Amino acid sequence: MSVVVGCAIGSSSATWAQCKSAYRNTAATQSRVLVLRPKVRILGDGLSNDIREGTSEAVQAGFHEALSRTFEEKGYNVRFDTDAMAQWEETPPNDEAIKTLQKEYDSLLPADVYSKPDCKTLTETSLKTNLKRVADNDEFDVVVLARAFGEVRTTKESVGGAATAIIRGIGRAGSDKTLYFNIGVVDGGTGLPLYYCQSTARGDYVDAPDARFSDPIQKCLKEYFSRWPAHH
Repeated sequence: MSVVVGCAIGSSSATWAQCKSAYRNTAATQSRVLVLRPKVRILGDGLSNDIREGTSEAVQAGFHEALSRTFEEKGYNVRFDTDAMAQWEETPPNDEAIKTLQKEYDSLLPADVYSKPDCKTLTETSLKTNLKRVADNDEFDVVVLARAFGEVRTTKESVGGAATAIIRGIGRAGSDKTLYFNIGVVDGGTGLPLYYCQSTARGDYVDAPDARFSDPIQKCLKEYFSRWPAHH
């Protein structure tokens, strides 16, 4: 088996990094897709540098829904409804298997969301061992793993002579309106990452995920869909 790696850095924020493997699993239609819940971290800024759990969960749900729908609209068969994914992922043996799989995948990515990965290492490292520990692994052709990172911007305002920290909120006026995300598609049989892209979502992606996630996700995955079209 030979693998040819391509890596491109785009000048547009629509898709500013890609890694793609020329390896193609001709034995699989690749139409059955398992979209795992994205790993999302929303932090406060220097005034409140903590993880915003509620916001992180809201972004995760919106991102997951938009990502799954994107594959469905391209003719792919998404294995589970997004509402059922949490229970499926957290039920043994999937709880430990997916946790280990995610950790192994993370080890192939750069430490920060702004850097591009080593495309050769990413696309030539098989995740098969941990992938095969996932229940019913013969019922999907590819696995989609995604990550997202954003910050809640805090500003100081004078209220009655006292400096008060005002949390503006992700995606709202006065805040950082950029969410950095990446998407990886892994072959379910070989465990080899087939495609990786980095991009951004801007605007009110918490309260209006459909409007803010759809276009960036489609642009990020555009070349994947053109290279590995679903079979109908």
